[in-house]
Amino acid sequence: MDYVLNNKDLLIRASSYGAELKSIAFRGREYLWQGEKPWASSSPVLFPFAGRRKNFCYDYCGKTYPMPLNGFAKDMPFRCIGGESELVFELCDDKKTQTMYPFAFCLRIAYSIGTDTVFAAFSLENKDEKPMPYMWGLHPGFIIEEPSDWQLRFDKTPAECFLGPDMLLTGEERPFARLYRFDETLEHTRIVKDYGKSAFLYNGGTGRSVTIQSTDPDVLAIWRPPIDHFPLVSLEPWCGISDRKECMPIMQNPYVRILTPHTTAKTVWTFKLT
Repeated sequence: MDYVLNNKDLLIRASSYGAELKSIAFRGREYLWQGEKPWASSSPVLFPFAGRRKNFCYDYCGKTYPMPLNGFAKDMPFRCIGGESELVFELCDDKKTQTMYPFAFCLRIAYSIGTDTVFAAFSLENKDEKPMPYMWGLHPGFIIEEPSDWQLRFDKTPAECFLGPDMLLTGEERPFARLYRFDETLEHTRIVKDYGKSAFLYNGGTGRSVTIQSTDPDVLAIWRPPIDHFPLVSLEPWCGISDRKECMPIMQNPYVRILTPHTTAKTVWTFKLT
């Protein structure tokens, strides 16, 4: 089921399936990708892990658990528990999640809007008696009518974390452009870190832009389908990252976050539009 929140200039629509934002319309113009081929999504939620786990599984306390790309939350039904000034979606553990993620949890995602800004507030409650590993993030796709007209600028010069053909981290890092001009194609996902707290996507000719800000980002993933002139770029703020080739137990992963029992973690992502 879809839910709508709007004011004079800004309208958002979100689905209870995956708690996914399906539309961000500012002053009558749609900014989010509308799920057309070849990518059938708009802005999936990434949880309990961001990126790829080696062999699509991970080790916890000597046992192996399956984990799909970017976690399972994007494929789960959420419960909508608010809808006047914000859209609040909730996902709690059940028998199905326990087969992939053996923890008692409650994930809440609250979407709200200002004059020109969309707020996505995440909170995660560890309802378990043991420490809980987690990562989370967003995967919004933005419409860029002619890619060569768009640029991406960071607060400071980031470093790129290189991925191998298997989409796992190689361990190699090198400086990435602070001002990035889009190529006609991207052969694979680019992951950058140490870019500050914001990324600025803009079209100098039209003045349209999206500024993505995070309270505590680890990395930003940049993805486009490998199709010439394709009008889509996905800018993904992650708290977490893909596995390296030399996989390790999840609790030893340097990018995993650990939530102590009966505590709550929070973060906020914002999207400011012009």
